[in-house]
Amino acid sequence: MKNIDDYRRELERYKTTSRRGMTLTLLAFIFFIPSAMVGASNGFFILPFIVMAFFMGGAIIAGRASMKTKVLSNEFKENYLPKAVEELIPGSTFNIHGGFDETEIYKSLVLHRQDRYASEDLLQGEWDNVAFKTADVVLRDVRSNGKSTTVVTVFQGRVIRLDFEKPFDTDLCLIQQRYVSSWAFPGYERIKTESIDFNRAFSIFSKNELGAFKILKPDFMERLMGLDQKFNDQISISFLSNKLYIALKTNRDTFDFDFKTGIPNNPLEEVHSNVELIKELISFFKYN
Repeated sequence: MKNIDDYRRELERYKTTSRRGMTLTLLAFIFFIPSAMVGASNGFFILPFIVMAFFMGGAIIAGRASMKTKVLSNEFKENYLPKAVEELIPGSTFNIHGGFDETEIYKSLVLHRQDRYASEDLLQGEWDNVAFKTADVVLRDVRSNGKSTTVVTVFQGRVIRLDFEKPFDTDLCLIQQRYVSSWAFPGYERIKTESIDFNRAFSIFSKNELGAFKILKPDFMERLMGLDQKFNDQISISFLSNKLYIALKTNRDTFDFDFKTGIPNNPLEEVHSNVELIKELISFFKYN
């Protein structure tokens, strides 16, 4: 099995190849118009097409290097992460191809439906008698103005599910979007607490106002705001029956490495921090 240095050397090769491909593409782009002018003046009309071929070739080289890096990252995760996770929480599993089902995520109400959905890097197990499940989720929206189409990443981050023994007093959603409409939460009513700061931090939707206030006690709201600040206002939470869903917008693949990030000195640190986060969240919600 490859060691860390083997992965670093292979990543560096792909990075060099990508850089060469991008350089070729850039040069071809710069010289395209001049080549058309020179070709037209000398009767060599094929010259701009040759330059265009270099442009496409450079893009293909860079694209293949990027794809190989993704494969390398997946190989690293398969070889190292399952064992690391099991050592930190015995009985837990890590599957790079596993993830949340799309239907479950949208039913959780922490995220709303978009045109494209993907989920990977599933980590699940049990800690302190609370079952947990967490995976990367990416949502993308395809937008068109009639002339061009763009794909916008609406959410990229980690979704966490905690399964408690008893159901909560009511179904409750704490959402980051400030201007979200009630139509996105059928059967829920929008409520406000006596805390102005908490109302600023979250849009609150509940199926039962009395049940919501049984959950949202002053000390608990204060702790939730601290949690919100810890994650830089990028957290949404839903209490559904006995399940708690948490969406953390991080704008990155949690365990992947690429040309920009490289392989850190301690490549398993991300696993440790995620496991510690799970333990922290279980303790936070179970004993509050």
